[in-house]
Amino acid sequence: MTETLDARYNYADDVDPTAAEFLGSAHDIAYGESGRTATGVKEIYSAEGERLGDIVVWARDLPAGLNDIYRVETDADGEFVSVETGDDIADAFYAVR
Repeated sequence: MTETLDARYNYADDVDPTAAEFLGSAHDIAYGESGRTATGVKEIYSAEGERLGDIVVWARDLPAGLNDIYRVETDADGEFVSVETGDDIADAFYAVR
């Protein structure tokens, strides 16, 4: 991924958005009329497991959908320019949570 992830980012007031490292599991999943498209809220965490905020994102914009754990890389504004998933990433996330 080379462009920023087009989503609604909601960071807490006193956090550094560039500290974002992980996206946790999804909640508040909503489906469109077709039942095939969905949005969900995923919590944003730092490398230390601190919750920084959340993001509302389309399932289709994530490599493995809404339920996987992701490692993210941010730009200077805290928008995601890299999103990856896998068992090793989930293990790293659960180790700090």
